[in-house]
Amino acid sequence: MTSSQTLSMTRKFNIEDVWRALKPFGLVAIGPIGCYIAYYLLFVARYVSPDEYPLLYDMSRIPTVLIDVAAAISVTFLGLYMASRQRGIDEFKPVRPNLPKIALVLAVAGCAALLLLSIYRVLGTLSPAYVLKNYVDYQFMATYGGAWIIHACYAALLLLLMDMYYGGVTRANSTAFLLSVLIVALSGGRGLLLMLVLTFLSLLMLQRVKLINFLIVAAISAVLMASSFITVTDLRDTRNDGPKLDHPTMNNPQQPEKPQDSFDDLNYNAAFIQEDVLKAFRNGKVEAAPYAAYDARTRLVPRFLMKDKPVSTAETMAIYPEVAARGTNITFPLKANLMMHFGPIGFWLDWLVVAGAAVLALVGAAQRAKKPVFWSFAAIFFGCTFSLIARAGLLNARLLDLVFDIGLAYIGYRVALLVFRPTRQEPSATA
Repeated sequence: MTSSQTLSMTRKFNIEDVWRALKPFGLVAIGPIGCYIAYYLLFVARYVSPDEYPLLYDMSRIPTVLIDVAAAISVTFLGLYMASRQRGIDEFKPVRPNLPKIALVLAVAGCAALLLLSIYRVLGTLSPAYVLKNYVDYQFMATYGGAWIIHACYAALLLLLMDMYYGGVTRANSTAFLLSVLIVALSGGRGLLLMLVLTFLSLLMLQRVKLINFLIVAAISAVLMASSFITVTDLRDTRNDGPKLDHPTMNNPQQPEKPQDSFDDLNYNAAFIQEDVLKAFRNGKVEAAPYAAYDARTRLVPRFLMKDKPVSTAETMAIYPEVAARGTNITFPLKANLMMHFGPIGFWLDWLVVAGAAVLALVGAAQRAKKPVFWSFAAIFFGCTFSLIARAGLLNARLLDLVFDIGLAYIGYRVALLVFRPTRQEPSATA
């Protein structure tokens, strides 16, 4: 063996050794801690100004802001400490066989069929030209009376993730998953689908996989999701004064008025919501209340069984009654959500939520290496999808949708194992 070959082998071993050592810290970066820091900087902090948001600006100055900074630093060090104590989180061994390819094909076909059903239900046609021309109308009405279709799609995606969780990530199930994500994205979803892909990459990272193979899969996933995100965002952009439906659909003869708020504010700015909540408490407009409980009472009741089921959340009705009056919603970020439930003190409670979620995600990853169990899947999933909580709060009845979808996916996964009776196999190291 030549010296160059020896050097090459040493370098390869070192790279893979470092890659394995950094995996727990990767969960800190992409999990609740890194996610929340990035979210707050991008969607709140950069918009704060004394003229537009005076109350939030005052809470972003010294010495008040030092509470947030100290909490962020403390939670980050807690996450790093927990990560440093995790060993062998990628020593995963499948406890169940992977679903056969026929089951994966049926999952992809099911997502496609559900999407077509959703489009036809709203627009009354599957003509590609008509669908593209009236996509904004479809996206706005997709879940109005037809939310069960979208939830069925998400349950199918979660079923595929469970196949990866218990049996390992393989080329077959990862291909089926990414194809299904691209199909479901056409319903208008963006944020949750990105988080599902992040969960997929985390499950791949939490098993023995070479760094180069992981980077290839991550790059392919990033390209697919970036193209999908840009396309769907452009189609959803209400700034485009495109044509509206010239007649009501048969299933929805009276369509709610479309929102006319700023596209940029509703998509990228969460600072104005925190400012409005602070102002509402200061002016005595609202009081802390169990708003999530109000929503939870009817959240899972199908609209055809409850014709007067509220369209807007209780938080929206309390702070933005004019938005609720037209049947739309404002999503309250974590700080605002906690303030609505606990009063102004909730402004400082967000980092406790971040710390708890980060610890659970790391413990869940360690548990998967020992023996995959259901609670560990939930811990990893909600750790990877923490941006949903950062963006829409922890005390949010809409999280019940995800809990319901996870339960439905697990039942479907166990039924699929019984129906197809797959044989045990080792997961592909190249995913």
